[in-house]
Formats: sequence, structure tokens, C-alpha cells
Amino acid sequence: INFGRGRSHLLAVRYSNNSHAPMQREFFFPGFQIALSNWAQTLDTAQSDITRRAVFTTILAVLAIIHLLLFLFNPKFRENLFYSISTLGGVGVWIANGQWTSSISERYIGTLDIYAQLSSIVAIAFGLLLVYSFSGGRLPKRIPVYLGLAVVLALWGIMRSAPFYFFLRDVFTVAMFLEMVWGIVRIPQRERVGRVILISGFSILAFTVIYGTLPGYGVLPPTFPMMREPYIYGMVALGVAMSVFLSRRFARTNSELELKLLEVSRLSEQTLTQER
Repeated sequence: INFGRGRSHLLAVRYSNNSHAPMQREFFFPGFQIALSNWAQTLDTAQSDITRRAVFTTILAVLAIIHLLLFLFNPKFRENLFYSISTLGGVGVWIANGQWTSSISERYIGTLDIYAQLSSIVAIAFGLLLVYSFSGGRLPKRIPVYLGLAVVLALWGIMRSAPFYFFLRDVFTVAMFLEMVWGIVRIPQRERVGRVILISGFSILAFTVIYGTLPGYGVLPPTFPMMREPYIYGMVALGVAMSVFLSRRFARTNSELELKLLEVSRLSEQTLTQER
């Protein structure tokens, strides 16, 4: 290694991994990387990553708990339950990915990856139910098929029986994303403001996912530290947008019920007056 002027330097590394075969069966590629950088700066970057992940995870976890309590107090609004489960699934993915990057045990890495796969499929499946609950009415007949595929993929992820599982999972994710967009389009016209809120959340998520993918194909330069995991910002934006939509819908429903009660009270008084 030549650091500019002066003589070259030799860097010798002894690496041993007695668990390479099990890791390869789990589709992990054993090995190591060497990074030459400022140690203090590296620690600051790692600390900022941990802080950012903790803050965003806490935000979504709190929103999930709030909507779960709303469902427990009023089970009629099942969309609060769908939101809570979907959001907790996303939180589970973040926690697993955060632990995965700092683990050295192949068994623990495999367990975390299975947990992340299951959490992502749960988040997608219940996210689909959540979006279609916005439009009201009966679910399309294809939705049970999607949920069945989600269960199959979840079991497949545990067994890890084929290397093209990840490709099928990505295809399923894209299909569910398009299905969610179609579900937003089906939202009644009177929810125009709510539709704009949801479209904004999905747009931010799509932008951050694409932005995080392009550097891997050489289209964009590597992202700066605050955007090393840009999809996190998109997930938070989508979670907040859905929570705002649900809160607005809940408040609007209560206002409409209050107006109806006032109308019933007025009609009752009018009837009593006429009878007198």
C-alpha cells in the first residue's frame, strides 16, 4: 500500500472462519473488509447512525402503540390495528438490520435475517390491508391471494430452500407497493385531502428507496453519512402520513356523528312541538 510519498507499506491480515459453510447456506458471504479512515470520524459516524435509527424507531413505535390503544378502546376501527401491526413490522426490520451489522455469530446472523424477513412481510401484508381499509367496502378477491403468498414467502424465508427467494420477495414487494397505490386511488373523492397526504408519504418513500439504490449501480456517487440509509426517512414519512390520515379520519367521523346526533335531537324536539 503506497500512501503517497515515502516507502510502501505492507498490511498483513490473518483471517479464519470455521463457519463459512453454514453462512453460505444461509446466503451470507463470509469474509472481511478493511477500511482506512480517521478513527474518531468513524466512531462519530457509527454513533450518529445508532442515534438516528433509535430516534426514528422510537417515533414509529410510539405511533404504533397509540393506534393499538385506539383499536383496543374502539375495535370498530380495525385500520388502527392494521397500522399498528404494519408499523411494528417495519420497526422489527430496523432492529434486526441494526443488530445484524454488529454481530459476528453466524447463528445469530441467521436468526436476525429470518426475523427481518418475517417482519418485512408482516409489514407489507398488513400495510396492504390498511390501505384498502381506507376506501371502505369489501376487499377485492385478489387480496386473500396476496395474503396467502405472504404466508408462503414467510415460511420460505425460514426454510431458505432456494437462492431465488430474495428475487421473489422483491417482486412481491413491488407488486404490493403498486397494489397499495391502487388502493389509494380507490379512496372516496370526499377524502381528497387525505389522499394527498398518503400520496405524499408514498412519494417520499419511493424517492428515498430509489435514491438509496442508484449508488449501487454507479448512477449516483455514494450517499453522504446522513443519507446512508435513506429508506429510513421514507418509512418514517409514510408512517407519519398514514397516522395523520387515520387521525384526521377518526376526528372527521366523530364530527359527523356529532352533527347527526344534533340533527336527531332537533328533529325530535320538532316532532314533540308538533304533537303539542
